[in-house]
Amino acid sequence: MDTFFNKQVPDNMPPLAATIGMFDGVHRGHRLVVDHLRQAASARGLKTAVFTFPNHPQLLFHPDCGLRLLTSPEKKASLLAQTGVDYTFFLSFTHELAAMTEREKAAGVEAALTQKEAFDAAEAKLREAGELRAKGEREQAGNAADEARLLYAKAYELAKPAFDKKQLSAQFAERQKALFTEAQGIVGPDYVFTDMRSVVIVLAAAFEKKGTTILPVKLDALKRIGELANKYSDAVVAIEGYTQKGTSNAFEVSQRRCDAARDYLISQGVDYKRIITTGKGKENLRYDEKQRDNRAKNDRVEISLTLQ
Repeated sequence: MDTFFNKQVPDNMPPLAATIGMFDGVHRGHRLVVDHLRQAASARGLKTAVFTFPNHPQLLFHPDCGLRLLTSPEKKASLLAQTGVDYTFFLSFTHELAAMTEREKAAGVEAALTQKEAFDAAEAKLREAGELRAKGEREQAGNAADEARLLYAKAYELAKPAFDKKQLSAQFAERQKALFTEAQGIVGPDYVFTDMRSVVIVLAAAFEKKGTTILPVKLDALKRIGELANKYSDAVVAIEGYTQKGTSNAFEVSQRRCDAARDYLISQGVDYKRIITTGKGKENLRYDEKQRDNRAKNDRVEISLTLQ
């Protein structure tokens, strides 16, 4: 095993699978971590590395806490060598390293973009810490780095809510896109639409004129819509029923069509509490009935799946 003390990873280092931690005492739990690391690395053809610290991070912030280490760095290196790990890196845990940890957290939630003032202030303090350490002013450097750490933490807290909202929005858009594509696979691209947060599936020509029983030719599509609703189990299912223009008792007929579709979806395992039905009568003719072939298409239900 090769051991490095406070050195950067050499340029000629092979690709690594790595773990990081205190590893004080290199006890059975630590060895299990290294075993898992070696197995994962072997499967990918990688070398293994442990990144650890000669000083405990707790002692940096609370030097009088009474914490005592079980092993010296040299003893720890010897014990880690017995685990079969290829490389061990010892990094002194400094105020600058602590600040860098907070910097990575802040950068991970895009604080450099959304909380630029706070992030830039932290960056300036971290640069100041580096300049002071280069001059040998270690105490002042530590103080400046600790200020940077707190500023990065503030930037993180300010940026995280907007970042989380953005992530949720991106996840929602991805799920809605997948739902849209799957729905097109059921009824065809001409019969699927998006409406705000909903994917609307049009089951056109699903009934005889004035009829309220779903035509057998449409049952397979409705069954697959039920499977889709079960897959996206958080979605609210809204069923709207429609008739063609010349239908008498249009609202009653359209509501009974909704009920027929609802009952079939329930028979396919869709929870009835998720389903809302509304008979629309002959309102909102989706297909122009000046073309005779379109009239039957308006004898339809439209099933909206609204992701939550």
